[in-house]
Amino acid sequence: TTCKPTTCAALGFNCGPAGDGCGGSLSCGTCVSPNICGGAGVPGMCGDIPACTGLCLDEVKCGSGTTSLTGTVVAGTQAPYLGTSSPDPVPNVLVYVPNAAPTAFTDGPACGCAPVSGFPVVSTTTDYQGNFTLTNVPVPPGGKVPLVIQLGSWRRYFSVGSAVNPPFSVTACASNATGPIHLPRNKAEGDIPLTAISTGDVDAMECVLLKMGVDPAEFTDPGGTGRIQLFQGNGAVVDGATPAETTLVPNAISGAELNKYDQVILPCWGDDPRAGGANVKTVNQQTNIINYTTSGGRMFATHYSYAWLYNIAPFNTAATWINDISYNTGTGNIVHPSPAFPDVTTFYLWMNALTSNGSVAGQFAISTERNDFSVAGPNTELWVNLTGASPAIGGDPTSFPLTFTFNTPYSIATPPPAACGRVIYSDFHVTNSGGTDGVDFPKECTTGEMTSQEKSLEYLIWDLASCPPGPPPPECTPGTCASEGFNCGPQGDGCGGTLSCGSCSG
Repeated sequence: TTCKPTTCAALGFNCGPAGDGCGGSLSCGTCVSPNICGGAGVPGMCGDIPACTGLCLDEVKCGSGTTSLTGTVVAGTQAPYLGTSSPDPVPNVLVYVPNAAPTAFTDGPACGCAPVSGFPVVSTTTDYQGNFTLTNVPVPPGGKVPLVIQLGSWRRYFSVGSAVNPPFSVTACASNATGPIHLPRNKAEGDIPLTAISTGDVDAMECVLLKMGVDPAEFTDPGGTGRIQLFQGNGAVVDGATPAETTLVPNAISGAELNKYDQVILPCWGDDPRAGGANVKTVNQQTNIINYTTSGGRMFATHYSYAWLYNIAPFNTAATWINDISYNTGTGNIVHPSPAFPDVTTFYLWMNALTSNGSVAGQFAISTERNDFSVAGPNTELWVNLTGASPAIGGDPTSFPLTFTFNTPYSIATPPPAACGRVIYSDFHVTNSGGTDGVDFPKECTTGEMTSQEKSLEYLIWDLASCPPGPPPPECTPGTCASEGFNCGPQGDGCGGTLSCGSCSG
């Protein structure tokens, strides 16, 4: 018997691999961004605008105006942490009407932004006050429209048939409102980044996540069901089984534990690594953190957790590190204008809009600030400078930089061609708590509304998980051997991937 191989042209493909029908493979080309293979809904063809199907067909042409949906995305803050300005608005959240259910996230570090899925029909992003307006919103026959709110891998999906996240009512050619909608507090409501925290005795960063609205039940030991998992540095614990930080970042070169997590928070131990002692990190431990962030992990460190940064390349070049100087009070000044860094500008506007913030634009009170670097390095973002540090001692400076971020892989020579991971360093605590070593979470956390100092850290945690907002990328749903009617040979999945559909018996 003989088999006549087909060609890419005969199949109508211009991208990706394909089977030639005789057990051989074809290579049908590549696509130029923003097109992707299968992105227009036609397998094996480059495109970025799918065919109008599903909810797309329910978009209504109005004689005047449009069908709109407005609302405000806020944090999930609840009592006993509510105050006059809580819950706080959340900027830079992607809001969209999906044409299909979003696909599940994969935990762990990954370069680039968290994927946007569900074939968005219309989309927008929230402003610095958390407000959004979607226009040309489809109106399904039942008058209920699904919605997704997403900030990195924080995501909530409002869908038809869901009791926890019901869809929203819309009337054609009218302005419709959702009211305030909060980001997920727990797994039942949506997706929360899988976060590891190595607790610090004087800096209870886990309390900021709690006050932002994450349910207490989501704080568990590693291997538990919670999305916030605690390791003990020298701070609080979940219970007697909470493992040590060395389980998260071992002394051997290994990413086995770190690579389970989307982001890692390393608050201050109250122990200067330059003085020796328990807070000194080994080269292998530091290398594990560098490898983690280089592969797409996100890291937030405060004060003495510069132990992970100051004496190992390339992180030691991200700032000019100096010997620690401690102060009691001061004024944080958000860098403004910051034309090169729109996220810093948004932070400036956001803090000014909070009724709990001070009366001077771009300023907020800070206590227990520290001075551990004199200059942020090239290819970093400087967020906050401090003025009026007190008490002034001798010739110590009273004005200095306080908070900066950088993307990874980090280099002083050239900025990363595309952000992979992200590192935040902030030289002040949540509060000068102290004495949290071995305390059961959440007994170390204060109640009441967050201070402006805590709220600045809240914003940075949102930023840690976020990506620059932009239009959702095109998507393609891969085919299978069965769906394409093949039972042998290599085949293309229609999206640029390859399927292996078996072999024939003689």
